[in-house]
Order: sequence, then C-alpha cells, then structure tokens
Amino acid sequence: MTAMRSLVEANELASLTQYLLEEIKRLAGAGAEFGFMASNTPHIVFDSVRRQSPIPLISIVEATCQAAQGQGLKRLALFGTRFTMQGEFYPQVFSRAGIALVVPSTDEQAYIHDKYMNELVLGAFLPETRAGLLAIADRMRERDKRADSGRH
Repeated sequence: MTAMRSLVEANELASLTQYLLEEIKRLAGAGAEFGFMASNTPHIVFDSVRRQSPIPLISIVEATCQAAQGQGLKRLALFGTRFTMQGEFYPQVFSRAGIALVVPSTDEQAYIHDKYMNELVLGAFLPETRAGLLAIADRMRERDKRADSGRH
C-alpha cells in the first residue's frame, strides 16, 4: 500500500499502472486465472491496467454498481480516500447505470481521508471517528434533501 500511495500522491499514474501490471503478472505467473482489484484508489488507472492485463480483472467499482442496481438504488453517498471521492472512476461507472453519487464537502473529504489513512488503514476504529463519519452522512442527507426540494 505504501508504494501505491506514494505513486498516487505524486500523480505518477503511468508508474502506478506499471506497478500494478507487474503484480498482476506475478499472479498470472502463479496460475491465477483472474484478478480482483479490491481497493478503490488504484481504480484511477483501472481501465489502463485492464487493457494491458494478461488475465481478466474484476473491478470493485463495477461490482459495487451492480450491487446497487440489484437493490434498486438511485442515489448513493461516496466515502473513501480523497483520490476516490475526487476521482472520476466511480461517477463514470455509476452514471452509465443511471445512479447518482453524492460526495462530501471539501472539508468533510479532508476529514474522511485523514481518518481513513491515519486510523482505519492502521486498524484503529475510534468511537469519535465513527461519530464523525455518521455526522457527515447525516449532513449530506440533509443537504441532499434541501437540494432535492429546490429542484421541484
């Protein structure tokens, strides 16, 4: 994760693509018949990696979209790293399915990113962080309700 994080933070997307392809080639060499990219942030380069991969790849973004479609959901909040919340990879996939995504405000994104990278990734699940994340979800729901009532 440290290597990927460094490449993403430096916006070295070609290097990130090559790093992921090398790892996928190792999996293929070990006999894997397909790969699953279970982390959101590397999806910044998923399409490029998929085109060059020696084995078929499954996307967590596409799988999440399919699950949302299966539940009949039309509007979802997106939490994740700053790279995920500000990236285009979720909106591109979900918009094709007619599902809208709502992202937190810039300040809320900074809070979520910090808590994710400095607590959750390290296995720390603090009650105050849980409360902070739930408060963001509640604020987003209220903002969305106000925005929705203004559209009519």
